[in-house]
Amino acid sequence: MHRLNHKDFCKSHDRDGLFLNEWVTETSEASIEVLVHGDNNGPEEKALENANIILGSIEEIQAKAIRLLESFIKYKGTWYLGSINVSNEAKKQECDFQLDFNFEVEELPNEFMYTYFSVCFSCFDQNASLHLHPHPFKFIVGFR
Repeated sequence: MHRLNHKDFCKSHDRDGLFLNEWVTETSEASIEVLVHGDNNGPEEKALENANIILGSIEEIQAKAIRLLESFIKYKGTWYLGSINVSNEAKKQECDFQLDFNFEVEELPNEFMYTYFSVCFSCFDQNASLHLHPHPFKFIVGFR
């Protein structure tokens, strides 16, 4: 997967046009939105580094998230990763990063159309890199 750098990102704004102190990009390979914390000058170095570490292990991390979600969902279906958040929403949820998913059940294609699932991850050692075993510890179900 392409390694992200500062040039890949643009400022993220709320509906009123206010800068949210986060930067956004989309991966070219999988069209996954990536949000990182930053300031007016660009993404924070640590957030950018963490996003690249997450992307480097995305299959393993995504599998952990889906195992957690499937242990609580009675339907069988397909999970779609929509975004990786190493920014405001992750901090608000008191996690190091979160993955946001959509879910589709073949027999009931509209059942979860307006539902999203955010899986929060923590790292065992806050002073070390994220690749040391990120652990999913909670998920949030929301509605659009």
